[in-house]
Amino acid sequence: YLVFGVGLMFLSLALYERLQAGSPALAQAVAGFGLIYAVLVVVVGTLAISSVSTVARLAGENPAQAATVWLALDAVETGLGGGGGETVVNALWLLLLSGVALWARELPRALNYFGVLVGVAGILGVLLTSLSLMAVVYGLGLIVWFAWLGIAMLRRSPARSVQTRHGTSFST
Repeated sequence: YLVFGVGLMFLSLALYERLQAGSPALAQAVAGFGLIYAVLVVVVGTLAISSVSTVARLAGENPAQAATVWLALDAVETGLGGGGGETVVNALWLLLLSGVALWARELPRALNYFGVLVGVAGILGVLLTSLSLMAVVYGLGLIVWFAWLGIAMLRRSPARSVQTRHGTSFST
């Protein structure tokens, strides 16, 4: 959680650099959602670590109290994390990022459309818990989307994307 959250912070800033030429205000909104998502990941991770150590300490003293504390902390962790807040923020981030990247002609079009699909699946998975297939599409889709995004960002530098979009060269 902690490493992933910090990585998301850097990713959000790198994506801001990519998108700001196309739409500075929308790029800021994408970065804002990305940073909120990163903070939620870090918070959920630290809560998970703290929960385990607290419950392990209590289990030796009072097993019934440890079980109650575990249920309470797990509910908070689930609400903030994959079962609620983190998923919704991530899904909204994916939708906004994909839309802005499509509009700015940044990142591969297929990746952006896939991001929209994964974002919608994430929101539906939280809102309609009976659609467990949406949670699977979201979870697996997110892994594929992050891998694809990494490859796309490594293949195409921001300077080349500006050069391609405007037909000019900015060599130093």
